[in-house]
This record gives sequence, structure tokens and C-alpha cells, in this order.
Amino acid sequence: MSKAHIRVTPTELSPALAPAVWVGAVSFEQRCLGSLGVLASLGLTLSAAMVIDYPTEVIPVTAASKKRRVHWAKMRDTVMRMAASDQCWSPAKIHPYRLGAFRGALQRLLCQEASRTSRSWIVDITCLTKAHTLALASWLVATRGTRPDVIVAYTRPEQYGTPARHRSMSGRWVDTVLAPLELNPQKFLEKANGIVLLGHEGARLSMALAQLAPLNAVVFLSRTTDREDLQIVTRAANARLLGEVERGERSGWSVQQVDTQDVETVETVTKKFVSQSVTEERRVVLYPFGPKPLVFAAGVAALATKVSAIWYCYPIPKAYDVDYTIGVGSTAWFSL
Repeated sequence: MSKAHIRVTPTELSPALAPAVWVGAVSFEQRCLGSLGVLASLGLTLSAAMVIDYPTEVIPVTAASKKRRVHWAKMRDTVMRMAASDQCWSPAKIHPYRLGAFRGALQRLLCQEASRTSRSWIVDITCLTKAHTLALASWLVATRGTRPDVIVAYTRPEQYGTPARHRSMSGRWVDTVLAPLELNPQKFLEKANGIVLLGHEGARLSMALAQLAPLNAVVFLSRTTDREDLQIVTRAANARLLGEVERGERSGWSVQQVDTQDVETVETVTKKFVSQSVTEERRVVLYPFGPKPLVFAAGVAALATKVSAIWYCYPIPKAYDVDYTIGVGSTAWFSL
């Protein structure tokens, strides 16, 4: 798996992949409909669609419930118009932060599809939790050679909510998970390095680093060429940490600037960093708070390099904000 990610265009997705399996999450965010809309416009046929419905709390509750119902109805209508059979629609309500729950759902779907003619899977990570984005990475690494080809989709919003919504609030986090991505009771490395993916959740990252501060770390700071405002929000949310690294106050830490879709650079840097960490007899902890394509790329690259050494640190949010994102932007596609 030396080159895990190849960006593809929507026109390359259509006839060769049909019938396909689509996996994604319904959400209060309108962009949960993004990839399905593109695939429907291309005339793609689906043999199955597993729709994840997370039992998460979103505030304000009434507005969130209304948006979710609307998106659920539109998603079902789109899927059934693309369906190869009446059994295509497959909703799944699973725990949003348990990696095993999502991996199990994928494995059950894989077994169900074994007797069908689906040529490829399309997994939309847009509204998956970042914990499940890492779970997807671990499942894909574990099942290589025994599953169909997979294309990962990610839809940007037209805009993010006001930066004020990302500030720390008392009681915002339920707990912080610090755990290996793959349990290996025979191997435990006490010292830890870190791969830190920066996003708009500076308070969440601070909580994670308070749980475990790595000795050495590579910090990915994402930028979008046509959306300078997004990097400004990211820099503002993580200003203290970036200042400490840039002033040399965190010895062994470095900042790597990458485009929000530059999965190739993230993959290359991650593999080198993990290999060096393993040589130093250190585990590697992922802090997955950047753009999901980069979180996914780092997860796949790290696990493909040394699966038993990879951990993640993940504060669980108490609730989500219904206006966190607005609208449906462009969709990026990555072949695995």
C-alpha cells in the first residue's frame, strides 16, 4: 500500500463501477447529501446503501431534528432512484465513537454483498465521526486483498459557522478516549510521539494533549488555496500551540503545511514519522482534528506502516452545533 490515495474525477466513477455499494451518514449537515447527488447525476446504480444514523445530541434540538428528517427523506429518495433492487436501502444506528461498532457494520455489509455483483464501494466520510473515519482506515488496511476496490468521498461545506462557535465551553466534553486502534496486548510502548492534525477545534485538541503530551510530533496545518479564511480560523483556534512550536518551545515538534486535500504529502510524511518512531521504540498517537481527508490519509498510512504502534486520542463531545457548517460545496474523490 505504498500509494494508497489517488484523486479521481466524478466522470471516472460512473459506468465502470456500477452497480456499487454506497456507505455514508445522514446528518443535520446538508452536505451529507453531496456525494449521492453527484453519483445520481452520473446515473450510477447502487446494489446497496448503508446509511449510518448516529444517536448524537445536536443543539438546538428542534432545528436539528427538522434538518435531519429532511435530509433523511432526500437521501432515501435519491438512493431508491439509484437502487438496483428494493432491498438496497439499509439504515444502521450505531454508536458514534466506538471503532468496533463501525468496523463490524462494514464487515457485515461485506458478507451480505459477497453473493452480489457490486464491483466497487464508495464510502462517504463527510459526516462520519472522526473516530469512525479512523475505524474505516483500520478496516481497509485489515481487509486489503479480500474486499472490492474502495473510493472515499468527502464534500466540503459552502462555509463554516462563525469561529465563536468553536470556543471552549464548560462541560463540553463527556470523556477523552486514549486507546490503540488495534488491540495488541503483547506490545506496549510507554513513550509516545504524536501526529497532530489541526482544525477548528482548538479547545478539543488542548483537552487531548492534556491527556497525553507526545515527546516528538509532526503537526499538520491545512490550507485551502481559494479559502484563506479557513486557515485563519484554524490558526486562531490553535494559536497558542502553533506559537510554542514555531518559537521552538516544544523540542522535537514541527509544523507541516499542507493543502486540505493533499493526501499524498500527509501519507509520505506520516509513514516516515511512524517508521522513525518505531525505531525509537515509541508508539504514535493520532490527534485527529483536521480535515477528514487528511485524518483518513494519516490513519491509513500510519496503520499500513506499523499497525500495533498506532493509538488515537479523542475527546468525546457532549453535543454538536446545528449551524457548524452551511451548504454543500464540491466533492473530492480518492481511490484506495
